[in-house]
Amino acid sequence: MIINRRRRRVPGLNTTSTADISFMLLIFFLVTTSMDIDKGLAHMLPQRQPKNEQVETSIERAGLIAVSLGAGDSLTVNGRSSDLPSLRREIVETVSARGKRHLITLSCSRDARYDAYFHLQNTILDAYRDVRERAARRAYGVAWSSLGENRRRQLSDMYPQRIAESYAGAATADSAAVQKGGSK
Repeated sequence: MIINRRRRRVPGLNTTSTADISFMLLIFFLVTTSMDIDKGLAHMLPQRQPKNEQVETSIERAGLIAVSLGAGDSLTVNGRSSDLPSLRREIVETVSARGKRHLITLSCSRDARYDAYFHLQNTILDAYRDVRERAARRAYGVAWSSLGENRRRQLSDMYPQRIAESYAGAATADSAAVQKGGSK
């Protein structure tokens, strides 16, 4: 008796189009996915101070710039309505004239838009950058970016960032003790 052994083939799935479908799905998801970049404040925070160490300062009225961002993005500087370019000029003039003996108090309403707050912060930082750039050109005859680390530190010590922030519901910036520091 002869037994016929027939090899049985296992039925397979046709997977030739699977790679094409996977590729098309990959392209679809790459095209429809948004690649947003997170936005934030583009400046360095002050150096860390020991918890209990606060430096109280007395500031003359001439060296104080009180900036308030209110509801509806209304900007007031020392009690007068203002705009960002005027604020920048006033900061440059005050910091250039007073050096370390200045203070910018910034109070922001909870009803102000974040965008307005970021523009305000950038204006203040640009004003400090202008002051330091002018001082570098006056003292050393070169741009701030061309200075060495020691000369940058000297100018940053001459014109430090002195900003006291308060928010709605917090103590007023005029009566708050100010920590010395800032970005260099």
